[in-house]
Amino acid sequence: AIPGVHYRLLATDADAQFAELLEVFNLQGLLDLGMSRCGICNGSQWRTMQPSEVVGHVPQAVIESESEFYQCGCCGQIFWAGEKYATTMDSLRAVMHTRAGTNSLSPCDTTGTSSRRAERRANWRSLGLSLLLLPGALWERL
Repeated sequence: AIPGVHYRLLATDADAQFAELLEVFNLQGLLDLGMSRCGICNGSQWRTMQPSEVVGHVPQAVIESESEFYQCGCCGQIFWAGEKYATTMDSLRAVMHTRAGTNSLSPCDTTGTSSRRAERRANWRSLGLSLLLLPGALWERL
């Protein structure tokens, strides 16, 4: 965080607030970098694992359906991009898509032309490893 600096969210619902933060702090691209933090311990060191490496730590049905796993280097928690991840990501993309269809995040937006805003919205892509995992670069920018 930057001492003495703050931002007051103008949006009133959670979906719009999320989209507002992405645009105001220009964080859309950071979400694509894959630099994430663990949703359990906030660690930022990750190890990619194969199904054979997680036997005994993950349900067998998950091992049979997933091809890649991620282990937090701090707490050892194992994550994978399963159905919950896909549903969450779809919901998040819908929020961003809906928000991108508006003219601006606030009536006070004077950051440039509509083409510039559209250019920023075009940067909204996949949100990285997991919704539960916040990009490490996000914390450094705030």
